[in-house]
Amino acid sequence: MALGIGLVHLLNTRAPDWAFLGPALAAVTATWVQVIVLVGAIARQLEWRWRLLLPWTRLLRLTVSSATASATAFAVTAGLAQPGVRLVVGAAVFAAFSGVLLRFSDQDRAEVTAVLRSLRGSASGG
Repeated sequence: MALGIGLVHLLNTRAPDWAFLGPALAAVTATWVQVIVLVGAIARQLEWRWRLLLPWTRLLRLTVSSATASATAFAVTAGLAQPGVRLVVGAAVFAAFSGVLLRFSDQDRAEVTAVLRSLRGSASGG
């Protein structure tokens, strides 16, 4: 909470139009710090190196793919004025671009399919 208040105050003095982003930036920063500390603690407890703890190459590939799809959706919708239209078009572009990127990785495609099936099952009460 202190980080959020501090960021609001800092942004309010330097860029008042952006001050409302303080709590969001604080939440993201706090989450990343927490993840780093927890992964470090797990690695230390297991006596494993960080590089062995998680599938870093795969995570990096998914991060780059998602960032690329997001940037593409943002670029396509940048000229649209209505927020609802931007949301629908952006989601469609993101989904289409992600679908194309998933065609290159059987493992990623299987994982996304499993998540979607799980969500569909939980939505239907099963």
